[in-house]
Amino acid sequence: MELDTDVLIIGAGMSGLGLAVQLVRSYGHRRFEIVEKAEHLGGTWWTNSYPGCGVDVVAHYYAYSFCMNPNWSRKYPLQPEILAYFERVAAKYDIEKHIRFQSKVESAHWEESSGTWLVDVRNLRTSETYQRRCKILVSAVGILSQPNDCDIRGHASFKGRLFHSTQWDHLFDWNSKSVVVIGNGCSGSQIVPAISEGDRAAAKVTQFARQAQWVFERPNPEYSKAFQFVMRWTPFAMRLYRFMHNYYAEMDFKSFPTLSGAAIREMYATYQGAYIRRVSPEKYHGFLVPKSEVGCKRRVMDSEYLESLGRDNVELVYDDPIEEIVEDGVRTNSGRLVEADAIVLANGFQVQKPLLTLNLHGRGGVSVAEHWENFSEGAASAYFGTCLSQFPNYFILMGPNTASGHGSVSYITECQINFTMRVIKPVLKALKAQRSRLPVLGSATDVVEVQQGAEKQDIDNVQERVKDLVWSSGCTSWALDETTRRNTTMYPDFQYRYWLRSVFVPWKDFEFSRSSVLEESLAGKSVGLGTWATLFAGVSLAAAVFSFGVPGLNATYDYIVIGGGNAGLTLATRLAEQQGGSVAVVEAGTFYETGNGNRSQVPFFDHYYISKAKDDYQPLVDWGYVTKAQKNAYDVELHYARGKCLGGSSARNYMIYQRANKNAYKRWAQAVGDDSYTFDNFLPFFNKGICFTPPNNELRFANSTPSYDASVMGNCSGPLSVTYSNYAHSFASWSVNGLKAMGLKMFPGFASGSLVSGQSYVMSAISAKDQIRDSSETSFMRKALDLPNYAAYVLTQAKKITFSRDKKANGVWVDTLGSRYHLTATKEVIVSAGTFASPQLLMVSGVGPADALKKLDILVVADRPGVGQGMQDHLYFGPSYRVKGLTTSSLLNPDRLAEATRDFNVNSTGMLTNPSNDIIAWEKFPKHLRSGFSKRTLKTLESYPADWPEIELLAISAFLGYQNTSAADPNDGRQYATMGAALCMPRSRGSVTIKSADNAVSPIIDPNYFADPADVEVAVAAYKRVREFWTKPAVKAFRPDDVEAFPGLHVKTDAQIEKVIKESFQTIFHASSTCAMGKQGDYMAVVDNKAKVFGVSGLRVVDASVFPFLPPGHPMSTVYALAEKIATDITGR
Repeated sequence: MELDTDVLIIGAGMSGLGLAVQLVRSYGHRRFEIVEKAEHLGGTWWTNSYPGCGVDVVAHYYAYSFCMNPNWSRKYPLQPEILAYFERVAAKYDIEKHIRFQSKVESAHWEESSGTWLVDVRNLRTSETYQRRCKILVSAVGILSQPNDCDIRGHASFKGRLFHSTQWDHLFDWNSKSVVVIGNGCSGSQIVPAISEGDRAAAKVTQFARQAQWVFERPNPEYSKAFQFVMRWTPFAMRLYRFMHNYYAEMDFKSFPTLSGAAIREMYATYQGAYIRRVSPEKYHGFLVPKSEVGCKRRVMDSEYLESLGRDNVELVYDDPIEEIVEDGVRTNSGRLVEADAIVLANGFQVQKPLLTLNLHGRGGVSVAEHWENFSEGAASAYFGTCLSQFPNYFILMGPNTASGHGSVSYITECQINFTMRVIKPVLKALKAQRSRLPVLGSATDVVEVQQGAEKQDIDNVQERVKDLVWSSGCTSWALDETTRRNTTMYPDFQYRYWLRSVFVPWKDFEFSRSSVLEESLAGKSVGLGTWATLFAGVSLAAAVFSFGVPGLNATYDYIVIGGGNAGLTLATRLAEQQGGSVAVVEAGTFYETGNGNRSQVPFFDHYYISKAKDDYQPLVDWGYVTKAQKNAYDVELHYARGKCLGGSSARNYMIYQRANKNAYKRWAQAVGDDSYTFDNFLPFFNKGICFTPPNNELRFANSTPSYDASVMGNCSGPLSVTYSNYAHSFASWSVNGLKAMGLKMFPGFASGSLVSGQSYVMSAISAKDQIRDSSETSFMRKALDLPNYAAYVLTQAKKITFSRDKKANGVWVDTLGSRYHLTATKEVIVSAGTFASPQLLMVSGVGPADALKKLDILVVADRPGVGQGMQDHLYFGPSYRVKGLTTSSLLNPDRLAEATRDFNVNSTGMLTNPSNDIIAWEKFPKHLRSGFSKRTLKTLESYPADWPEIELLAISAFLGYQNTSAADPNDGRQYATMGAALCMPRSRGSVTIKSADNAVSPIIDPNYFADPADVEVAVAAYKRVREFWTKPAVKAFRPDDVEAFPGLHVKTDAQIEKVIKESFQTIFHASSTCAMGKQGDYMAVVDNKAKVFGVSGLRVVDASVFPFLPPGHPMSTVYALAEKIATDITGR
């Protein structure tokens, strides 16, 4: 049976809007409708627009906790400001498009066969009636939506204006008119002072009152700009202010017990009685000070009411009640005629009638009235004020016994909303699974109903408790049912206890079942996974035997690793094989072998889809991130390549395997207070994961034999292949000689912790067997194929980490192609999503800078200001020259490319086996270049250890140019090469921030390149240094001419060079440090030395984002080693 909507909400007031917003915020669910009889949203704050209308609860306490407002103008705002607040909330979450205005629910009945509600709705404009079918029906009509009728004899004969306060006649101008106000409750006490003074004051206001009300002093100061500033920019202060008023209100409940609260009520009576006598005219004292107990009736908060009774144009009549209404006014018992141009009824509401007017019929056709007759002598009642047995999938907001005599109605309403959200969650999940292509769980349910015994017990318990409270002390109160004298309105306890019940739902009180529609769905959909089998059929041979998690089904694992990249797959494999427990990997992409084919697997093609151009990316393997405009580089916005696939950025990088200098790791150890990060202690973790294979010198050119130190490369115990390409470009051997001429001697590889003044052939993460890229997917993940405790969820994005009440990470919400479900972690959640996605996921989950999170209405779990801050990155650039030997330029010739392809496929040799970068070198600037640095820059460079290089030189057998496209080569038949330069001490720090609570929206990435002047000076010097390389005799012989192909020798001055650098630079994609590791007490640190996130438990971050700083060189090896170390920390093996 097709549904018109999943959830139908009756009423667009505070409770209806709140539920709608929470459906969107918490579940991302928008299949709901709101039926609203008025022409505008806001409920009571739209219909009650009488003069002086305002809230009698402190506004910061009255507002939704999930959408607080720092800009309230005063402590107790008036109606226009309250209404504007709800309008803003609705606009923020785009709720209005779900509302059917000027429509009224005429009736609804439960259809057993389909397990749905059939709701008859009348369009009040056209009088047309139509039907809506929904799975869940929610009444949010409130208890103050049905005004009391006028029961005074003769009211039909009155020829003036007669209206209820909630239906204020705005065409009536009370200026210089006579007005009768009937009632002295909250509304009446606001109307009288509002219309009796000012330029438009009524000539005469006569108020008729039957009973005295306890009027409490209520100063209403305006908030200063300074106060609003503090509330806006110190959200914790706003929370604290809200909590303070919540606390004061809760303490007030101590006055409500009949016996134990007597002394407090007596104190109130003494104080407020004195206040009433002090402020009001003496002639009214005998009436205005009530004889009833304080709190028995709703208190009236004084809004200048008592003072207004002393005005010449105001009269309070309390001892001569109205006998009848006549044509020109009212006549009292004594026969007095009080003339009136208008009569305002401020006589209250039929608090329980709204639930009866809905004309609901549940199981077996039973009506609400019949249900109440059986359960509560005909008086209104409900389990938790929210549920009725015999009425499945039906919920009441602001229902029986949910009002408070001491706190905020919004607090109770939020509790009910959250309670309802928890109870309907299984139903919404079943609906989502039914309409998706996902299998439906055998335990799925789409009907929920409170059990009759539980309802009866809860109702009786409430009635038993109210007997001992002040409402039963003998006064006349609208809280009491007129017939049974049962209290059908008030909740008999502290509000925090109501909140506890809404959090810890007693599931034993509910019965979950399936409709016949769901049974049919189960029969048809719970058998196979044909859709998913088809979806993954082509991924690879490895995938055919791989253990996938089943998308759409909740599951539990010991560890959940978010991100299938370098660190994530390494860590997951180690945890599984070291028997740390069951492990699930959550990866937003899938296999890069199918997503990008040869352009990911063949080393030569590593330069594809990595240019600065915003549209130069492959969406099947890349996130498509674009940086914020770089204000120090002509506002350029760069595409920042990040792997969205199994293997992560190890499937997208340049494959260079190199380790940083020893003092870099020493500085790391000092920064985090852990000597296990020193190079010698870290070395076993470097070697644990790799299998080093010496170069195949039989296939390489004779003059390109690499030198290496096998003693620091382990014993080939790991799955990741590290070796040398079978091909060396001719530019490489010329580069060796040119760099030697610059004073850079050949080192035995860059894996032993020494870099400065050395050069070496590049080791790469490529297969020694077939020379294809080796990533964490082809190495670690495939190693885990046969492990029974290892599962992967591909094409699945982690949406939000969940936490228990004690801030322990206990799982993650994930989304697989639109199907949202939850994975539970019994031990830990480990985030390895990368330098951008890891801080983003932490922030959308509530871990990050509190102020920023609150602006997006994200519940703060842990205030960690360092999340997303401190980003560092390596930049490179360089001039390009024409050369004599073959470079990658030759592969633009189709014949040469075909030849190279045959070499690769048949012999695993040739140019395609080479990532285009053969030689790298490191140095500190020579004296003649250092002399041009400012004192500040010199001081900056000297702050680094002696073995920390200032510049990396990269021999690249390709044309770079402006790097705006992957195809930068001029393609003119000539050969081009570049000696690139990279900064090794970047001082500029960037950030990753979020603009949405939904991490499907890309984060704001601001590397802040060149923000530090030292980076600019160093970059200019580096450009000069690589130009010197091309002037060495050993290199000039390799050049066919003296022309600099890019940018040209006309670029001479520092300013010209700086301009070219800022126009042509590119990142090497080494972003790091956005969740920096540090010591306990470090304000900006995000994780400790074992990668545990500060402020919570059960949560780690393991990837380049936790680097306390960016070491020199290429970080891939360090990321793998870090993952190995943390796996050991976790398992102890």
